[in-house]
Amino acid sequence: MASRADSSPAGRQKRLRRALHWTLYGVLALALYIGVFRRYRMTTVVTPALAAIYEGASQARLILDIDPAYAIQRSTLVWWEHEGQTCFARVAAIPGDRLESDEDQRWRAVTPQGEVLRFPPERRLPERLSSVTLAPGQYILFVDLATSEWPDSRSVGIVAREAIRYRVLLRM
Repeated sequence: MASRADSSPAGRQKRLRRALHWTLYGVLALALYIGVFRRYRMTTVVTPALAAIYEGASQARLILDIDPAYAIQRSTLVWWEHEGQTCFARVAAIPGDRLESDEDQRWRAVTPQGEVLRFPPERRLPERLSSVTLAPGQYILFVDLATSEWPDSRSVGIVAREAIRYRVLLRM
Protein backbone atom coordinates (compact mmCIF):
# COMPACT_ATOMS: atom_id res chain seq x y z
CA MET A 1 0.00 0.00 0.00
CA ALA A 2 1.28 3.45 -0.90
CA SER A 3 1.84 5.80 1.97
CA ARG A 4 0.36 9.28 1.84
CA ALA A 5 2.79 12.12 1.24
CA ASP A 6 0.96 14.19 3.88
CA SER A 7 1.82 11.74 6.66
CA SER A 8 5.38 12.97 6.66
CA PRO A 9 6.39 15.63 9.21
CA ALA A 10 6.53 18.24 6.41
CA GLY A 11 2.98 17.34 5.30
CA ARG A 12 1.62 17.55 8.87
CA GLN A 13 3.29 20.94 9.30
CA LYS A 14 1.73 22.16 6.04
CA ARG A 15 -1.75 20.98 7.17
CA LEU A 16 -1.27 22.69 10.53
CA ARG A 17 -0.29 25.98 8.86
CA ARG A 18 -3.30 25.77 6.54
CA ALA A 19 -5.64 25.08 9.47
CA LEU A 20 -4.11 27.99 11.36
CA HIS A 21 -4.62 30.31 8.38
CA TRP A 22 -8.27 29.30 7.98
CA THR A 23 -8.86 29.74 11.70
CA LEU A 24 -7.27 33.20 11.54
CA TYR A 25 -9.42 34.11 8.51
CA GLY A 26 -12.54 32.96 10.37
CA VAL A 27 -11.65 35.00 13.46
CA LEU A 28 -10.94 38.05 11.28
CA ALA A 29 -14.26 37.67 9.42
CA LEU A 30 -16.14 37.36 12.72
CA ALA A 31 -14.36 40.44 14.12
CA LEU A 32 -15.22 42.46 11.00
CA TYR A 33 -18.85 41.42 11.24
CA ILE A 34 -19.15 42.27 14.93
CA GLY A 35 -17.07 45.44 14.85
CA VAL A 36 -17.82 46.95 11.45
CA PHE A 37 -20.39 45.34 9.21
CA ARG A 38 -23.10 44.77 11.81
CA ARG A 39 -23.17 48.53 12.43
CA TYR A 40 -24.22 49.32 8.84
CA ARG A 41 -27.39 48.22 7.13
CA MET A 42 -28.64 48.51 3.57
CA THR A 43 -32.38 48.97 3.47
CA THR A 44 -35.13 50.12 1.15
CA VAL A 45 -37.07 52.99 2.68
CA VAL A 46 -40.54 53.84 1.44
CA THR A 47 -41.78 57.12 2.88
CA PRO A 48 -42.89 60.45 1.47
CA ALA A 49 -40.38 62.08 3.86
CA LEU A 50 -37.65 61.29 1.32
CA ALA A 51 -39.00 64.17 -0.76
CA ALA A 52 -37.37 66.50 1.79
CA ILE A 53 -33.92 65.49 0.54
CA TYR A 54 -34.48 63.86 -2.85
CA GLU A 55 -36.93 65.78 -5.03
CA GLY A 56 -39.99 63.71 -5.87
CA ALA A 57 -38.63 60.57 -4.18
CA SER A 58 -40.81 58.38 -2.01
CA GLN A 59 -38.59 55.28 -2.10
CA ALA A 60 -34.83 54.88 -1.86
CA ARG A 61 -32.26 52.22 -1.09
CA LEU A 62 -30.04 53.59 1.70
CA ILE A 63 -26.97 52.47 3.59
CA LEU A 64 -27.47 53.45 7.22
CA ASP A 65 -25.19 53.69 10.22
CA ILE A 66 -27.58 52.12 12.72
CA ASP A 67 -25.44 53.02 15.73
CA PRO A 68 -24.04 56.51 15.08
CA ALA A 69 -21.69 58.12 17.57
CA TYR A 70 -23.35 60.44 20.07
CA ALA A 71 -21.69 63.47 18.46
CA ILE A 72 -22.82 63.86 14.85
CA GLN A 73 -20.79 65.95 12.44
CA ARG A 74 -21.99 69.02 10.55
CA SER A 75 -23.40 68.33 7.02
CA THR A 76 -24.32 64.75 7.92
CA LEU A 77 -27.61 63.49 6.50
CA VAL A 78 -29.72 61.98 9.28
CA TRP A 79 -32.96 60.04 9.74
CA TRP A 80 -34.79 61.48 12.72
CA GLU A 81 -38.18 61.18 14.38
CA HIS A 82 -40.57 64.05 15.09
CA GLU A 83 -43.99 63.45 16.65
CA GLY A 84 -43.99 59.85 15.42
CA GLN A 85 -42.99 60.82 11.88
CA THR A 86 -39.90 59.66 10.06
CA CYS A 87 -37.97 62.70 8.81
CA PHE A 88 -34.75 63.27 6.89
CA ALA A 89 -32.55 66.35 7.22
CA ARG A 90 -28.96 67.55 7.15
CA VAL A 91 -27.09 68.73 10.26
CA ALA A 92 -26.44 72.49 9.93
CA ALA A 93 -25.21 73.36 13.44
CA ILE A 94 -23.70 71.18 16.15
CA PRO A 95 -23.19 71.50 19.92
CA GLY A 96 -21.01 74.48 20.76
CA ASP A 97 -22.17 76.56 17.76
CA ARG A 98 -23.72 79.95 18.56
CA LEU A 99 -26.73 80.94 16.45
CA GLU A 100 -27.00 84.56 15.34
CA SER A 101 -29.12 86.65 13.03
CA ASP A 102 -27.64 89.68 11.25
CA GLU A 103 -29.37 92.95 10.31
CA ASP A 104 -30.64 91.37 7.06
CA GLN A 105 -32.32 88.59 9.05
CA ARG A 106 -29.86 86.10 7.61
CA TRP A 107 -28.95 83.37 10.07
CA ARG A 108 -25.51 82.02 10.77
CA ALA A 109 -23.75 79.66 13.14
CA VAL A 110 -20.49 80.71 14.76
CA THR A 111 -18.29 77.76 15.71
CA PRO A 112 -16.29 77.71 18.97
CA GLN A 113 -13.20 78.38 16.80
CA GLY A 114 -14.80 81.61 15.51
CA GLU A 115 -15.63 80.34 12.01
CA VAL A 116 -18.84 81.88 10.64
CA LEU A 117 -21.16 79.54 8.74
CA ARG A 118 -23.88 81.46 6.91
CA PHE A 119 -27.18 79.75 6.23
CA PRO A 120 -28.94 80.38 2.91
CA PRO A 121 -31.47 83.26 3.08
CA GLU A 122 -34.48 80.92 2.99
CA ARG A 123 -33.25 79.17 6.16
CA ARG A 124 -34.89 81.36 8.79
CA LEU A 125 -34.99 80.09 12.35
CA PRO A 126 -37.44 81.13 15.08
CA GLU A 127 -36.37 84.43 16.70
CA ARG A 128 -36.17 82.74 20.12
CA LEU A 129 -32.99 80.98 18.90
CA SER A 130 -31.05 84.23 18.37
CA SER A 131 -27.85 84.28 20.44
CA VAL A 132 -28.37 80.70 21.60
CA THR A 133 -25.33 78.44 21.98
CA LEU A 134 -26.18 74.81 21.32
CA ALA A 135 -25.61 72.60 24.35
CA PRO A 136 -24.29 69.03 24.11
CA GLY A 137 -26.89 66.87 22.39
CA GLN A 138 -28.56 69.77 20.55
CA TYR A 139 -28.58 70.18 16.76
CA ILE A 140 -30.00 72.39 14.04
CA LEU A 141 -31.30 70.35 11.10
CA PHE A 142 -32.41 71.58 7.66
CA VAL A 143 -34.06 69.65 4.85
CA ASP A 144 -32.10 69.85 1.60
CA LEU A 145 -35.02 71.18 -0.42
CA ALA A 146 -36.01 74.56 1.03
CA THR A 147 -39.48 74.31 -0.54
CA SER A 148 -40.21 71.08 1.32
CA GLU A 149 -43.03 71.07 3.86
CA TRP A 150 -41.30 68.43 6.02
CA PRO A 151 -40.28 69.52 9.52
CA ASP A 152 -36.80 70.78 10.30
CA SER A 153 -35.34 73.39 12.65
CA ARG A 154 -37.23 76.19 10.86
CA SER A 155 -40.45 74.84 12.36
CA VAL A 156 -39.26 72.61 15.22
CA GLY A 157 -36.30 74.62 16.55
CA ILE A 158 -33.48 72.75 18.25
CA VAL A 159 -33.51 68.99 17.70
CA ALA A 160 -32.34 66.72 20.54
CA ARG A 161 -29.76 64.01 19.81
CA GLU A 162 -32.22 61.40 21.06
CA ALA A 163 -34.51 62.20 18.09
CA ILE A 164 -31.76 61.30 15.61
CA ARG A 165 -32.09 57.61 14.82
CA TYR A 166 -29.61 56.87 12.02
CA ARG A 167 -26.89 58.47 9.97
CA VAL A 168 -27.54 58.09 6.23
CA LEU A 169 -24.28 57.18 4.51
CA LEU A 170 -25.29 56.57 0.91
CA ARG A 171 -28.26 56.42 -1.43
CA MET A 172 -28.09 53.56 -3.90
